Formats: sequence, structure tokens, C-alpha cells
Amino acid sequence: MFKFKQRLWVYSPIMWGVITFVGGILFWHIAGIIVFSMLSHQSSSGTVWFLIFYGIVISILFLVLICFYLPKLILKRRRAKIDAISNEDEKSNELVKFYFTYERRQKQNAAIKSIKNILSGGNNNGGKIVGGAAKGIFGTAGAIVGMTGLPGGGIAKSVLGGMGNLANKGVQTATVNVNSAMNAANAALNNSKIDFLSDYKVVNRGVSDEELDEVLKKRMVKLDLLQNGLKSLQIDETQTSELPPVCIENYNMDENNENLLVAKGNDDIIRTSCYQADCLYFTTEQLCIYQYIFDISNGINFQGEKTNNFFWQDITKFSSETGGKIPNGQKSIVIKTSGGEYQCIYRETPETERTVKGMISYYEENKKKH
Repeated sequence: MFKFKQRLWVYSPIMWGVITFVGGILFWHIAGIIVFSMLSHQSSSGTVWFLIFYGIVISILFLVLICFYLPKLILKRRRAKIDAISNEDEKSNELVKFYFTYERRQKQNAAIKSIKNILSGGNNNGGKIVGGAAKGIFGTAGAIVGMTGLPGGGIAKSVLGGMGNLANKGVQTATVNVNSAMNAANAALNNSKIDFLSDYKVVNRGVSDEELDEVLKKRMVKLDLLQNGLKSLQIDETQTSELPPVCIENYNMDENNENLLVAKGNDDIIRTSCYQADCLYFTTEQLCIYQYIFDISNGINFQGEKTNNFFWQDITKFSSETGGKIPNGQKSIVIKTSGGEYQCIYRETPETERTVKGMISYYEENKKKH
């Protein structure tokens, strides 16, 4: 049975409008010919109304066929192409990109809308940019988005960043206040923080939530982050013999990342286009943390890593918390010191709960010693 939450994101709304318009014209044209033919032979009014009704029904059936069957067919064929890829790494990268296609399209549309608003002066924050310059910038924006498939925020800034060069070459046909428009764009993009508690749409992606999670688990095994963390922190395994190192994995929830794609799965779990691992090492003197983040929206690309060292006597709080901006079904490990706070969000499962409780108990024991 078809679920209305399943939406076609393969084509743009404009494409669907064209298909619907052409299909409607086609069937109304056929119906019109039949009606005209019957009228010319002095058909009864009952026959004419029947043919009109017939034309309407056929048109509706055609639109239903397009809107309900074609999306499934396209998803099935695109998925078949991915399944045919023999290289496992390439296949997993395509699955991840396929999963976030809907969010990427939405992000791009929002970026183009933002650019259009600024160029037209619609937000009253910048000068109007019209004529050839505006058309040129829109053409460039569309081309870049179409070729790269990147999320919207970066595209908007890149396109707007080129406005100064266009203005200097005299392409504009009206007075241009580029700096004002740039400032308005940057302010709009930087201030639009992500709300992970929003009611995100659930869409039919052609890739299941479990498949995406499994792809990332396999990638994490290959990365061998626990060993990488030891090297980056410059500590030895013998120093962490009292409690084995722990690696907390989850989708990155950075509300300030303007390019972050946020998706809601069929299991109601929030997933994002960045994945994060926090490896915690417990020594007698310190709590050492190695963090690794990678972007998964266009393949799986390294994003950044960092290390933190906290002496046990400096830690004032080590706890597991919920609420605030943390999505349902997830918790946050909070480590507070006199100099600041460290957090990492994890998915709430029986296994992770046991692990976190073990870490908190170890902290409480060490706190008494120091």
C-alpha cells in the first residue's frame, strides 16, 4: 500500500509541473477530438457528457500513474544501478549519497531562493542587482549546483562572493551595493542554526535506515580509530589497562554547520550528513579524548580531528543527560571542568547505556582518589 509520506525527490517540482501540464493537454486534446467528432454526427447530450467524464477520468488516472508509480520505478532503477557496482567502497559511497538526495535538493533550493531574494532586494538589506548581472549570477549558481550537487550554504556564499568581480567589470545595469548584499547574505546564512527537534519529513529514499547505519559501521571498523587515537594522544595501551578505551559513535549534531543535511528515518531517528566518533581513554591521571568527524554527503570525506586531555581533579562533572536540543532516543555525555565543557551525543541503546554507566563509575572512583 502506498504511503503518502513517500515523495519523489528525483525530479524538481518544475519538472513535475511540466509533466502534469503536458499530460493534461494530451488527454484533454484526445477527449476534445472525440467530443467534436461525436457532435458532428449529432450525438446525444448524454454521449457528449459521457465522453467529457471519460476524458477527466483518463487524465486523473494518468496523473495518478505519474505521481504514484513512476517515483517507485525511478527509485528501483537507480537502486539497481548502485547494487550493480562491484567495488564495495564505491557502492557504499553511492548508497550514502543516495540516502541524502532529498535533503541536498531542499538545501540547494533554499540557497537559490536566498540568492534570488538578495539579488532582487526583497529582503531590504542590500542593494538591488538587476539585468545582466543578476541573470549571469543565477546561471552560474544553477550550473554550479547542478554539477557539484553540494549542499546550499556553501554554494550561496560562493556565488555571492563572485558578485564583486562582476560589479567591477561593469556587467550590472543598475547601481549596485555589493557589500551590503554580501553582509545580508552572510548574516542570513550564519544565523540560520539547525533545530534538531523540528518535525522533519520522512521520505522514501530507496535506501533503508539500517543499510546506512551498516555502511557506516563497516567504515568505522576500517578506520580503526582507537589505534589512531592512541597515536594522536601519544599514549600507550598499557596506560589504559584499568578500563578499556571506549568509542562513542553517532551522527554529528553541529547546529552551526550550514552545510549539514538533516534527515529523519522511517524509525524516527535523526541522521545527518556528518558522522562523529569520540574515543575516550582512561589513564590513572587523565581522561583523554580523540574526536574524529567525517562528511558522508558526497562519499565519505575526512572533516577533522582533535584531542582533549582532562586531569581527573579538574573535572567537576561527568554525566549522561537528555533534553534541551538533544533529539528523542539520544543522550549526551557531558564533561565539565573549570575551563569549559565537552559534550558528545550518542544513541540510546542498552549496550551504550552500560558503557556510559561504567565510565561514570570509573570517574567517581578516580575523583575520590584525587
